[in-house]
Amino acid sequence: MPYERPHDLRVEKTIDAIQTTFKEMLLEMDFNDITVKELCARARINKKTFYRYYPAIEYLLAEMQQSYSQPYIEMVKDLKYPRDTDKITRAFLQFGTEQDELYEKITCAGPHDAIREEMIRNVEKGHNPSEIMPAGWDAPTWNIYLAFVTSAPLFIYRQWIADGKKMPAKKMIDAGCLLVCNGARALERQMH
Repeated sequence: MPYERPHDLRVEKTIDAIQTTFKEMLLEMDFNDITVKELCARARINKKTFYRYYPAIEYLLAEMQQSYSQPYIEMVKDLKYPRDTDKITRAFLQFGTEQDELYEKITCAGPHDAIREEMIRNVEKGHNPSEIMPAGWDAPTWNIYLAFVTSAPLFIYRQWIADGKKMPAKKMIDAGCLLVCNGARALERQMH
């Protein structure tokens, strides 16, 4: 849902104020509780200005979701399962460690489930690492394999956040890759 707008310094400052305020509000409340009126008051702009750049608040949300999803899609665009399970896992965990507090909250907290699910759909549309089932695999086993290798890194990342990031990021990434890839490789060996 990208929306074209003019480029100049005043526009950039206004859009930055809108986006920054929106992210601050998402850290405080559920998306459904955010109103354009309150966002404008906090960003110190009028509603007419908001609507000049965003036809609706959902466009702002979509833009924010893309700002998180697109860089990750770019990182993994040439990677495929099962060949690159370790690289995809490492990329996901590394990407997560480099994001801001809002990304963490969206990824881990219940109030933002709908936002997270839309970001996951964006990634799936932009990067389908499982287009072709490898020879020797049956569909039910392949589906279980994909369910594991695509969800386990998310659960590892969430636990790292829940534990207050007490483990150094590199150690978490290495441990996560070891857990995901060794479990995945055991099934890969069985299928050959």
